[in-house]
Amino acid sequence: MDNQKLLTEAELLQALNITADRTTMWHWRKQGMPYAKVGHWLRYDLAAVQAWLRGRDQSPGAWPWSVWTWVPEGRRPSGEVEPAFWYEECRCRNQTDAENIAKLFQKARPQTPVRVGTARPTDAPQPDAAFPVTEEG
Repeated sequence: MDNQKLLTEAELLQALNITADRTTMWHWRKQGMPYAKVGHWLRYDLAAVQAWLRGRDQSPGAWPWSVWTWVPEGRRPSGEVEPAFWYEECRCRNQTDAENIAKLFQKARPQTPVRVGTARPTDAPQPDAAFPVTEEG
């Protein structure tokens, strides 16, 4: 951060011409948005934040970890049998985030198998087995 004026949160949002709330700004800082702490105040270098925003890669390759849940075989109203499959619930930047999300899914739906990995699971879960979060791929 050179000899430029450091901006407040409100000034930064105005300069970027975006509307965001404090929660969004907190998430961005947690994701690595550059800021400086001046006393107990947070300040931002506009050029550094713009570079960070340009560098954020939103392509699927930047989110390699996935959380998968098992959807069992079922019947449609037409009587057609729908085969069982692994459903990709979400994508994450790292393994830790994916495992934490998988644990939330498992807590909410304890009978549903959950997998974490970088590729679609290839195995079908064993019936009546405990379903610990396991890493695939």
